[in-house]
Amino acid sequence: MAENLASEGNSSEMGLGGEIRVDIYVAEGCHSCVYSREVATNIHRDFPAVRVRLIDISDSAAVRPEIVFATPTYLLNGQVWSLGNPSPQDVQHRLTAALADIAMAGSSSG
Repeated sequence: MAENLASEGNSSEMGLGGEIRVDIYVAEGCHSCVYSREVATNIHRDFPAVRVRLIDISDSAAVRPEIVFATPTYLLNGQVWSLGNPSPQDVQHRLTAALADIAMAGSSSG
């Protein structure tokens, strides 16, 4: 089951460049995944323009991409960002850079 932490309409706040998605794959019984939920909550709070989803691969209905082979796994726009929980500094750096890239793309196209 996927838990979407982003409120509807957040992607429209991005403007012209598209959206930033963070998918966090967790599993029941994964001790590190408890902290992953905190990371997801912090991303949602600190980066409201980022769409965050927690996906429990223990749920038989959950779709798991082939690139996800361990938990927790973090995907940034469909690409592996981190196997295991990233540091708060890495979260800050990666998402700030991703938002800056989109802002630059939007300003150069208009």
